Amino acid sequence: MSSPDDSANRRPEIRQGEVFDVDGSLWVVVDSFPNEIEAFTSLHCAPVLAPDESPMLDLDVHIERAKGFASLGLLRKLSKPVLNKIVTDATPSELASLRSNLVTWFAVFSYDSDFVTTLPPMSEYNPDLLPGMILGYKKSLVCIIDHWGCYNNYPLIYVAAVVADLEDIGVLDVEITSD
Repeated sequence: MSSPDDSANRRPEIRQGEVFDVDGSLWVVVDSFPNEIEAFTSLHCAPVLAPDESPMLDLDVHIERAKGFASLGLLRKLSKPVLNKIVTDATPSELASLRSNLVTWFAVFSYDSDFVTTLPPMSEYNPDLLPGMILGYKKSLVCIIDHWGCYNNYPLIYVAAVVADLEDIGVLDVEITSD
């Protein structure tokens, strides 16, 4: 049973999409797992840049209330204690874009780095989830596209649906072959 003093000493929950001032720079939280877990002492955050500071890339997300955009290519882990001065947060539509663009960013970065070519061998005693694995999930197939979750022991993993015979293939869709 908790006492009233416990609630006064508890840190407020930090949520995905919240924008913080860290030493004069704005950062938006991009991690979406329950971050009150003590084992995770830091969170992935993206800097919020003004349009005149840097060009906005296709996967960056405009954050209207922060008067800038979240630069997903510059993700960095920030310790939770420095995230103490909240400025604003993303709107629901911006948060939806942040989530979908993160999945795409993880997929592109996972397959476009040397990290994938140096994966450790599979262990039959300690099975790992690795980027590129295709797994069955709720009578469907999904492909793991998240190197962050795989290698940082996160409680969630980003996946993409595997769809057969996609007629209208998008620019960011990836064809999977038996190779």
